[in-house]
Order: sequence, then C-alpha cells, then structure tokens
Amino acid sequence: MTKSILCSLTLVLALCTNPTAAAADNVSKGDKQGERAEPIWRTLSPQNTLYMDTKSGRIIFELAQQFSPGNVAHIKQLIRSGFYDGLTFYRVIDGFVVQGGDPSESDEHKSALAKKTMKAEFERTIDKTASFTLVQTPDLLAQQTGFIDGFAVGRSLTENKEWLITCPGVVNLARSNSPDSGTTDFAIMIGQAPRHLDRNMSIFGRIIHGQEHLNLIKRGAKKNGGMIDDPAQRSKIIKMTIAADLPKAQQLNIEIENTHTKAFKQKFADRRKRAHGFYKHKGNGALDICYLKTDVRINK
Repeated sequence: MTKSILCSLTLVLALCTNPTAAAADNVSKGDKQGERAEPIWRTLSPQNTLYMDTKSGRIIFELAQQFSPGNVAHIKQLIRSGFYDGLTFYRVIDGFVVQGGDPSESDEHKSALAKKTMKAEFERTIDKTASFTLVQTPDLLAQQTGFIDGFAVGRSLTENKEWLITCPGVVNLARSNSPDSGTTDFAIMIGQAPRHLDRNMSIFGRIIHGQEHLNLIKRGAKKNGGMIDDPAQRSKIIKMTIAADLPKAQQLNIEIENTHTKAFKQKFADRRKRAHGFYKHKGNGALDICYLKTDVRINK
C-alpha cells in the first residue's frame, strides 16, 4: 500500500470515528485568527443523569428536564421503583430504533404508576430567557435550528414554538396514535435522524456517553417490524439508575461542552466551511443540526 493511500485511509478513518478531532484539524496552526479556543465545560447535574446498565456496558443519558418536565418526572418515578430492572429490548430495528419498557413484562404492570398515561410534551412556547445558539436558518423542517444547553432544538418563529429535534441518541416516550397515551415504553433513536418524528414525540433525554453499546443489542427481523417474539432471545436492561440516588463515590463526574460559547460556535463554523484539504467539494454552507455533537468528558 502506498504512503499516499495509507494517509488517505487514515484521514477517512479519523473523520468517521472522531469528527470533532477532524474538525479541529481544519484550522492551520499558524493562523492565529482561526485557532480554536478550548471548549468551556458545564457539569452535568446528577439529578438529570440516567445510567442504563446493559450486558455490554453502561449507557448514560442527560434528561431534558427543561423541555419535558412531566415525562422526566414520570420516568424518574418508574426508575426509582425498579420498574425497568431486568426488562428487555423487545423491538429493535437496525438504523432506526431500540425500544424497551413493555409494561406486560413487569410484575408491576398492573400498578397505578405503570398504567399512568402521560400528557404529551412535543413542544413548548419559545423561552426567550434561554440561551439559543443558532446553527441554521431555515432548516428543512424548521425555521431555525440551534442548541439550548446541548440539546438540538427546532424553532418556528411564526408559531412562537420550539421543540427537541429527533437526532440519533435521543430517547422518547413511545405512544399509540393518541398523543397522551405514553406509559412506560421508551424508544431510543439510532441510525439516520428520523426527523419526521419532530413535534410528534415527547423526547425526555439524549445519550451523552456509551452509545456504542446499542450496537450490541439484539436486532429484530425487519419482516416482523423489529419485534423479537421470544423474550429469551432479547437483550436485557440490567438496571436503570438516577445518578443522584447513588452514593457520591459511585456518581460519575461528567462534563459536557457548553454550546453557548465562542468555542462551540467556532466548531460548527469550521464544519460549515469544510476547510480541510481532504474536501474537494466544500458544500453550500448548510449544516445539519444532527451532525454536530457536543464533546463529553468523564473525570475520575
């Protein structure tokens, strides 16, 4: 293999596996105006941190308390009751969804908590006090897209509404045709962003660490709608925990890149320009909100 081919493959691998690092290389080290500032971090509250332990490892979610307070409170109650411990992922469609929390699997399925139906929280009135970092205007499915506290958000200025965007890694409360029919089932989005679900689901959180463990969850047959009929063949949830409920020594110290800073704005400005020599077609400057990721670090 020639050196030039090897270098090209190395660059492609870097772009695929670590787009943040690849974007950092977009700026010449000698260009003082273009040098990237260090990220500014915010500490994730243990009250809004969800641990989901699976056979392959731990998946960590940030709960969207500010957007879905009712649904977040409901999920916390279920977790603290031990409802999800030992349940399975019963519907898994590769490239779309990992679904779990079927109430019929639990001995508590007849309890008032498991039967409680939740009022939909698809959107909210635009919060003018929140820091909104604009990314794109207009977007294919929104007048504006941007970030609020690390969450990808869509906005309709004419309707004065904003909502969480269905990017890969978000988790919502599954429902039937009725908007207010969600109970215990949850759905984690994987693969391509299913933006048709924007403003149609109550998103209550997003994965911030451990998404690779979803790749090892047993998939269902496409012809069966992703359903895995035999419970013995399904992957399991070992335990779900709110970080604040653990002793301090067992809580992870998690920091997330602050999306309301010049450093973060510079990150997506670099992505928009595609300044690296690898890119021969620079695009049109448009930027998909779901392509941007916030960096996360766990301090031990």
